[in-house]
Amino acid sequence: MTSKNFIILFIILFTNFLYSQINSTVIDSISQDPIPHVNIWVIDQDVSTMTNLQGIFSLPKTYGNKTLVLSAVGYVTKRVYVDKIGDSITMAPQVEYLEEATVFAPSKKKKLFKLASIIDRSKLGAYLPGSKSARTMFAKYYQYDEDYQKTPFLNEIKIATNSEIKDAKFNVRLFTVNKNGEPEGYIYPKNIIVTAKKGKHKTKIDLSSLNLKIPKEGFFIAIEWLYLKEDGYYWDSYQPEMGFMQLETHTGSWHYRYGRWVKIWKNRGEHKHYKEKYNHLAMELVLSN
Repeated sequence: MTSKNFIILFIILFTNFLYSQINSTVIDSISQDPIPHVNIWVIDQDVSTMTNLQGIFSLPKTYGNKTLVLSAVGYVTKRVYVDKIGDSITMAPQVEYLEEATVFAPSKKKKLFKLASIIDRSKLGAYLPGSKSARTMFAKYYQYDEDYQKTPFLNEIKIATNSEIKDAKFNVRLFTVNKNGEPEGYIYPKNIIVTAKKGKHKTKIDLSSLNLKIPKEGFFIAIEWLYLKEDGYYWDSYQPEMGFMQLETHTGSWHYRYGRWVKIWKNRGEHKHYKEKYNHLAMELVLSN
């Protein structure tokens, strides 16, 4: 094949590739600004992607008869048919909860702290990275306790992490609870981007300035990998790895997969530390007044 023919063939193949892809930008319905870090799943398919910093994403046109679900902190979750996607998709800000977030003033009395949840190292087992092929979120439910009346504010979260690279970033979402007991809505309508140092650590997230009061129905803490190369791609996975405790019950542990929330599955491995147990995010909560 001559060089000229090769170039022509390359142009044809590249053009076909472009036309076989859906390229669109997710934008704020009010400001018209692009929305980065929007998680996008094809419902009932193990296919997902995320918008980049310019709000742009791509998907193969082969999913034209499927439905996408778009999820971003501070926005109403949206569903759209793939074959109806144009140059842009709008998402509406989720404004109804803004009255409840950060409106409570912290107490001026002597500062009190309460450790509401701990990482039990005897049960800390797997450290799981983000998967290149199956993007996901994990969430842990925390039930409200009457003892929290003295320390009603979420002051700090610590998450067990292990990173193979320096300064791997991930996102934290704080969800409310819907009538089915699933994560839905937000107690804080913004991304909380966290940086994990290289190696094993309890990565601390200081929330003291947000004045977030714990809802009486409880709440979820969810983590999601950002799935951007500059934010932690290492070999065939995304950093950092998240620590999980191996517990006897699935209660409170959820997994976002195929475009919907499901309860965590039971481990089937033969190792006695994991067998017939469930993965729960290894986190510690510190509350304050």
